[in-house]
Amino acid sequence: MILKVLEHQKIHIRKNRDLNKLQISYSDAEIIKAVDQKNGFIFKWGNDYVIPQQWVGLISCKDFSIEIFPKISDINEVEKSCEILYKMLEVVYDVPIKNGINAKAKLIQNGLIEIFITNYIEYVKKYIQSGPILDYKKNIKNLKAVKGNIIFSAQINHNAINLTKFMCKYSKMDMDNKYNQIIKLTLVKMRNLSRNNKNKKIIQELLQAFDSVKLNINLDYKNIHVDKTHYRLKDIITLSQLFLDNYSASLTYGNYNIVSLLFDMNKLFEKYIYTQLKKIYKQNICYQYSKEFLLKDVKTGIKKVNLKPDMYLKLENFNIVIDTKWKRMDNTSIKESDAYQMNAYLSVLNNTKKCIVIYPQSYNNVELNNSFVIRNMERDKIINTKTVDLHLLLDKNNDRFIERLRSFVVGEQA
Repeated sequence: MILKVLEHQKIHIRKNRDLNKLQISYSDAEIIKAVDQKNGFIFKWGNDYVIPQQWVGLISCKDFSIEIFPKISDINEVEKSCEILYKMLEVVYDVPIKNGINAKAKLIQNGLIEIFITNYIEYVKKYIQSGPILDYKKNIKNLKAVKGNIIFSAQINHNAINLTKFMCKYSKMDMDNKYNQIIKLTLVKMRNLSRNNKNKKIIQELLQAFDSVKLNINLDYKNIHVDKTHYRLKDIITLSQLFLDNYSASLTYGNYNIVSLLFDMNKLFEKYIYTQLKKIYKQNICYQYSKEFLLKDVKTGIKKVNLKPDMYLKLENFNIVIDTKWKRMDNTSIKESDAYQMNAYLSVLNNTKKCIVIYPQSYNNVELNNSFVIRNMERDKIINTKTVDLHLLLDKNNDRFIERLRSFVVGEQA
C-alpha cells in the first residue's frame, strides 16, 4: 500500500490506516519517525499528525510505503510534480530519464521510484546486451596442466614431490571490477526498495549476469569515474551514484527492514538553478564560492564564519551573489533570515553590489520581483527577490525558463 502526498500536506495519525483520508496508523508513524531521526528530523510532528518538509522520495517497509512529491504550486498536482522532479534530476545529474515520464497514468500507478528503477533496468539490459566491461586479472594457481607461465620458485616450494601439478601465473578476463560492482550494488538495493513484482523479477534475472562479481557493500562508489575508454557507462554510473547517494537501508522496525530513497529539495533546487545559469554565464559563475569569512579574531587574526553563497557571478564591472531558497513565499516580502544572510554577503564580498534570492513560484506570488536597499550602506547595495515558475520545465525545451533566469541579472522582465 502506497500513500502519495505532497510536501507540507498534513498526514493524520490514528489507530487504523485509511490512505483515502491521508490517515496512517501509529505503527506507520513509527516507521516514518525512525527515518526522520536518522536524517536529522525532516518532518514536522504534531499530536495527531505529521507533515513532510523539504525532502521528497520514498519510505518503504513490508506492507506500507509513503511517496512524497515536491510542492510545486498551490494545486495538488501529483503527476505534474513527479514529472517536474524528474526533469530536475535529469538536468542536475546530466542523465536522460526516458521511460514513462509523459505517461500520467503510469506515473500515478507505479510511482516516482518505480519509474526510476524501470529506467535503470533498461540501461542495465542494454549494457549486458552490448557486452559488460571485462578486466584482465592476474591469477596464481596450482594446476594440473600448464597455463600461462610456470613460477619456478613456487614450483620448487610446492610441487617438489608432486610433479603432476604446476604453479602457474596467468591472466584472464574478469567481470569483477569497480564498474560491475557498482551496478550489482545498485541492483541489489533497488530489489530491496522496489514494491513492483515485475521490476523485482527483472532485477533478479539481471543479477544472474553478475554472479561472478563481488557484492561490495563498502564500495567507494562516489569516486568511480568513467574514462573515455568506458564512456558508454557514463549514464548508468551516474544513475547508480544518484541512487546510492540518497538510499538508506540501515533501519529496522520490529522484524522489518525500512528502506528509503529521499532527495533534499533545497539542494536539488539550488543545483538546478546553477546548472541552468552555467549555460548562460559559463566560467563566470562559481558554485558555493567559499573564499571569504565574516569575522576575524582581534587577538589571533584567525578568520571565522565562512561565507558560502550558493552562486557567485563575476560580471565585468561588479559581482552578484545568487542564492536559492526552497521556501513557500506567502507574501511579497523577504524572509528575515534571508535578509540577514544577504547583508553579510554584501558587507564582506569584494565588489559585490547585488544579491538575488530565488524562490519557487506559487500562485500567491506570481513572478515575485522586489528590490531592497540595506540602510546605512552604499545606495547601490541591493537585494532582489525573484521567483521562478517550475511549470516551465514541462516545455519541450527550457528556453522560457532560462530567459527568466537571465532577466534576473540584466534587470529586465522576460
